[in-house]
Parts: sequence; structure tokens; C-alpha cells
Amino acid sequence: MPTPGWVPLGFASGLPKHVKLEVRLDQMLSSETSHSGDRFSATLDRDVTLGDKTVLKKGASVQGEVREADSTLNSPEPGGLELVLSSVASEGNNYAVTTNPLWISGDSSGGAPNARDAAQQGAIGVMVPRQSQNIPGTNVAVGRPVAGRQVILPAKSKLTFALTDSSSSKP
Repeated sequence: MPTPGWVPLGFASGLPKHVKLEVRLDQMLSSETSHSGDRFSATLDRDVTLGDKTVLKKGASVQGEVREADSTLNSPEPGGLELVLSSVASEGNNYAVTTNPLWISGDSSGGAPNARDAAQQGAIGVMVPRQSQNIPGTNVAVGRPVAGRQVILPAKSKLTFALTDSSSSKP
């Protein structure tokens, strides 16, 4: 239920559920350094339109939360990140949003995390450094394959979330 004083975005704009919000991260997220409850910021990568009306403008400020972060430290299991968006600020309006959770996991077979899907979102699978050699100046490691793989989402990674609910408020 929306907070008092917030107008549902769907009511105010006619924006239906399941609209895609494409964002680019403003900072790197990693299954090794992120923790449940951490906040992150992103930028809306594409206008959200309804017919010929722009409801949310490209460049809008977006806030999100790490719901879960599974590290590969001391674990043969792949790392993982679960992310959700929590708000969008666009043209003087603040929208509290609820999106589908986005889960990105490392691949226990030694390939890239979630292979094709995560690669399209900018994820990079990296071998566990304690079992391999880091390439100087990078977060990439080489060496014998290991089962556990971390997830790294570099800044500017493009992620797509589906809107499930929202509300709006003027500052």
C-alpha cells in the first residue's frame, strides 16, 4: 500500500505493471563486496513512455537495494546478487517503485555467470583469487578452474527490471 501523500504512478500516468525500467549502475557491485541491505544508485537509460507521452525521462536518478549477496569466500558455490529498485526521481516527482528481483549468479561450471543473460547485463565471472592469479590492475583472475565464481557488475552495467508497483510524490 502506498505511503500517504504518494499518488500511484499507474493512476497518475496510466503506466501499467511490467513496464521495463532499463538502468545503468553508477558504481560497481560485486558478490564479494556487497551485503544484503546495501543501497546502490543508477541512472535511467531510456525514456519510459506511454503512447507519445514521456512518463520517466532518460537520465532520471534511480535508487536500488541489494536484497541478497552470496560471497564465494570459503565456499565452492558460485556467488550471487539479488537486486531490486526502490525509487526513481524524474522531473520533480519522486516515485517509490517495486520491481521484480533480479538474481545474477556465478556459474559453477566455470563459465561466465548466467552465461548469455548476465553477459548482456555486464556481469563478469571471476575466478576466486585465493585459487588463481590476479591480472595486475584488474579484478580478473586466471589459473586453474574453480567451482565458485563471483559476480561483478561494473559501473555503467545495464540492467533491466520490470515494474510491479509504484507511487508518486512531489518534493
